Amino acid sequence: MKKIIYKLTFLWCFIGSITMLAQQQNFLSVSGNKLIDSRGEEVRLTGVNWFGFETQNYFPHGIWTRDMKSVLQQIKDLGFNTIRVPWCNEMLNPEATITIPSYGTDAYTGISPMNEVETNITKPIELLDVFVQWCQENDMKIVLDNHSREADGFLNEAFWYTDTYSEERWINDWIFMADRYKDFSAVVAMDLNNEPHGSSWGNSNPATDWNKAAERCGNAVLNVNPNVVIIVEGVGEFEGNSYWWGGQLMGARQYPVQLSNPSKLMYSAHEYGPEVSDQDWFNTSDFPQNMPEIWEANYDYLYQEGTSPLFVGEFGIKNQDAFGGIAFTWFTEFTKFMGNRYSWTFWSMNPNSGDTGGILQDDWSSVNQWKLDVLRPYFAPLIPNVIGGGGNTNQSPIVEFTVSETSGEPPFAITLDASNSSDPDGDVLTYSWDFGDGNNANGITTSHVYTQVGSYTVKLTVSDGDKQAIANKIIIVKDETTTTGCTFNTPTSEPLPSINKSYANIFVLGNGPDLSNVTDVTINWNLTNNGLYQFSMNTNNGSPSWWNDFLPNVTQNFNQAQPEVTIAASGFAGLDGDYWVTIDGDNFVLVSKTGNFTIYFSTTDDRPNCISALSKKRVPLAKNNVAINSVKIGPNPVTDFIHVMLPQNVLLGNKFNGVARLLNINGQVVRKEVFKEQLRLQIPVINLAKGLYFLEIKDTSSGVNVIKKMVVK
Repeated sequence: MKKIIYKLTFLWCFIGSITMLAQQQNFLSVSGNKLIDSRGEEVRLTGVNWFGFETQNYFPHGIWTRDMKSVLQQIKDLGFNTIRVPWCNEMLNPEATITIPSYGTDAYTGISPMNEVETNITKPIELLDVFVQWCQENDMKIVLDNHSREADGFLNEAFWYTDTYSEERWINDWIFMADRYKDFSAVVAMDLNNEPHGSSWGNSNPATDWNKAAERCGNAVLNVNPNVVIIVEGVGEFEGNSYWWGGQLMGARQYPVQLSNPSKLMYSAHEYGPEVSDQDWFNTSDFPQNMPEIWEANYDYLYQEGTSPLFVGEFGIKNQDAFGGIAFTWFTEFTKFMGNRYSWTFWSMNPNSGDTGGILQDDWSSVNQWKLDVLRPYFAPLIPNVIGGGGNTNQSPIVEFTVSETSGEPPFAITLDASNSSDPDGDVLTYSWDFGDGNNANGITTSHVYTQVGSYTVKLTVSDGDKQAIANKIIIVKDETTTTGCTFNTPTSEPLPSINKSYANIFVLGNGPDLSNVTDVTINWNLTNNGLYQFSMNTNNGSPSWWNDFLPNVTQNFNQAQPEVTIAASGFAGLDGDYWVTIDGDNFVLVSKTGNFTIYFSTTDDRPNCISALSKKRVPLAKNNVAINSVKIGPNPVTDFIHVMLPQNVLLGNKFNGVARLLNINGQVVRKEVFKEQLRLQIPVINLAKGLYFLEIKDTSSGVNVIKKMVVK
């Protein structure tokens, strides 16, 4: 009997041991110049910075208009495997609190309301807990970056300590972080201090030698969390050699950082182009051939000599045409130089980084695709947080699609292609399209025709049968033939800026409501706090009331891209309805989505002259009193070629730049030819089926249609 009990006990312990071994946290370590996971396999961190915890907000920027978990999902879906999270010590102070709004629908995932859990959190560290938990469950790695001691203080903090925050406080806060997340392998590395640009690197001055401070802090961290990787950035100058803040690592050869566990040390550099500062090396005759030698001298030697893998914690670009294209040349050359050797996190996901912009555009949901196109060839696969038998090793698909055009007039035809989507595991993918107008489709490529004016979100869901990824693009369908009212380029791609004004001049442009009895309009909207505090009208006759408060009866999404408002029960005839909103200088504008009119609230009594300007813009061929029908199109019916002839006396300098498109009866573009400073064009149709087609000619200088004509083949 004792033998049986012993054997059962042994078997239970053995099975338990197998279970523990089968599922283990996947922390990372260093081997020479390689970063390896707990199985000994080489990995790379290829991610993006999402900043905000280090600012006075104490939370990731953008979640005033996005759902936090949805942004995390979007980062993963784009193909990044790591997020560098800047934070400040001030956010750990007892008095530091946050307020997260919960409302509306996320533009990417459709989650509604946004931040439903996060809105109940008042402490920044507790919000970071939610952030970490999501990444742990979704196989995303995190690099915690101690960006500053005080909120928004990084530019003024040359060392790892300040008058307010001592070295002891800095180290104790890191110990707190290390202990808090020691059981989460998502938190894979700790970047001890961002850009200690005023510090020295050596062994002579404990008050300024950054490498020695990094040893003191790194060893304290490893004492409570022996699994985490310690990241040590460079300084700004070493023995007279200056480089980017955080990028000067020459001193590490002579004075290497010595941790209690050398396999937990990874050096980090920061690298930027001329948009951050126009350095001398960007302006030499041998640029960009001169750059590899500079990179090798400052930090790449650490990789070349097998000392350490390299982590570029920050590099970024805003405008590919900046500095005559030098910025883009630097960007492409540097990414090729890193290749598949380095780990890195691009700066930044946020669009509100002044020097670099972001992966996201200003609407906080659309993507700057050209940046991704440069980065994507160097992406590394996801790194699972739990490995072994029973661990979730299946990775989500990477979703990407293109659309032929994103705006036009009805019938507006688009073609969509998701062939650039992929699956890291090689699984077979399915593709589901939601066109945002009640119609759906399946397949890797598809097409669709929008017949009604409006703004639509195309949603693509790519699934491997277990996990799925989502991407969205916005399609805008406008009636560009209308010449009454003014659209003021609505819907806009950005949220409505903050407004707190009263307007005494109201202009109704087009066939809109009679507001002649309105004496003033007041609107108080704060974008930062997502608060509409006043929206009211006063009248001179008490009709419908002397003071009319719209707040109880309006719904709005001013804090999102394509801001709009719905007015109900206003009491003004013809005013209730749906409007795009925007500002024109200091003036507030409502553009009716259905009634073909615009209401312009102005600080001056100057009536906006947009109708006449719009009329001129939308009939660019009607110059010199020559009718548009003088444009000749023939033969009709047609057999082989459509010949388009523009009259010489119509066009300035006898030149025209435009696009001719031939559409079938379903609104799909079947032929497209370009006018390049020419008056004549022929469009081949020999291979088209017989039937009805529509020829559309658009002036590219104004972006509006010149003529539409039915053609028979």
